Amino acid sequence: SMSAVDLTVTFNLQSRIDDQLAAAATMNVYYGVAPTSPTYITPAGSVAVSSEITGLITGSVTVVFPAPGYYVVAAKNITAGGTPSLFAKETTIWVGTEQPPGPTNIKADVIRAAPEKPVEDS
Repeated sequence: SMSAVDLTVTFNLQSRIDDQLAAAATMNVYYGVAPTSPTYITPAGSVAVSSEITGLITGSVTVVFPAPGYYVVAAKNITAGGTPSLFAKETTIWVGTEQPPGPTNIKADVIRAAPEKPVEDS
């Protein structure tokens, strides 16, 4: 989950430990300006993982973004030796106090509830 105030976003992260190849020591958050993926070199924020509870480790990472806009964000676990997890799910988010513009040029097709011709009895 995440919460935001202006350009400051707090990401509440969790990760299952039953499918880890190596134990995580930290959780890192990365971002790229949309539509560009993060580079996964320098994290925007990091936190030491919590103690495991019912198969999950958790952590909260606060990131201050440089400007309003769309960003592609993702998180990775990092081992004590510095090895990152292999995969990350990237998600595009809006950061800022103003709302992004609404959709334009919306098109729709009307679907009738009843057929144009009566259905023949069989």
